[in-house]
Amino acid sequence: MIEINLLPQELKHKPKKPGIDFESKETLYFIPLVVGVILILHVFLGGILVLRNFQAVGMNARWQKLESQRKALEVFRSEAAHLSADALALQQIHDKTIKWAPKLNKLSLDLPSGIWFRSINFTSNLLDIRASVVSLKMSELVLINQYIDNLKKDNDFFADFSKLDLDSVEKKKIGGYEIAEFSLAAKPKEK
Repeated sequence: MIEINLLPQELKHKPKKPGIDFESKETLYFIPLVVGVILILHVFLGGILVLRNFQAVGMNARWQKLESQRKALEVFRSEAAHLSADALALQQIHDKTIKWAPKLNKLSLDLPSGIWFRSINFTSNLLDIRASVVSLKMSELVLINQYIDNLKKDNDFFADFSKLDLDSVEKKKIGGYEIAEFSLAAKPKEK
């Protein structure tokens, strides 16, 4: 079919050619601007990358210089851990021991007049107290029982012992006075 178009040339519809339309001048100025911004951004980020690489090299050099100190620190830490374990073991042993100075002080403070010590011995499982008592009222056994009760009531003394018993009592006459020699046995608690 033949088509006849009688319109003047400027009013005729022209088919568009495929491609980009560069008719406006703003488009032509915009493209170099975008390319310039991308190029500046690329150079800026490349500079940051180079700077970070220099910093990483410097940090690695410092890390290598500190290698001997790191090794010394590791040795120190392992020794400290070993010493800490030893200190813990010593603390456990210390906690299991009886503190004798306060115990001996309490033995003396709880002592009624008329009683004196002849010997105090401690073996691994028994505290042996040997003492003598004199009483003008002939109440030696009362004084001994009073002393045992005082020790049992004293929590500072008796806290580490499971029992305190009177082992023996023997009466003697010395210089016209009758005295009683007695022996106490205190068994420590198992810890």
